Amino acid sequence: MMEKLKSKNQTHFSKGSLINIRPGNYLRLGETNKSKEGPFRKFEDDTSAILVDYLGSHPGSDVGCWTVYAKNELLVIWEDQVLQNEITT
Repeated sequence: MMEKLKSKNQTHFSKGSLINIRPGNYLRLGETNKSKEGPFRKFEDDTSAILVDYLGSHPGSDVGCWTVYAKNELLVIWEDQVLQNEITT
């Protein structure tokens, strides 16, 4: 069963969904000390990713935080880094 979550900003996100994330720097999870690039992964272009787990949101914020799998890495993103019109379920 796909778990659908609805953040306070009324956007639907589902675990396992294919999304596109904006260019930018994203925190890596796992063995960041072994990466020569440091704890952040930089994407120059829109990048496909799969939503893995909802982590929550900051108190008082309506933007949720997720782990995603992109380019063979587990990363942390915020919902406002997702290209909203590109979400597919």
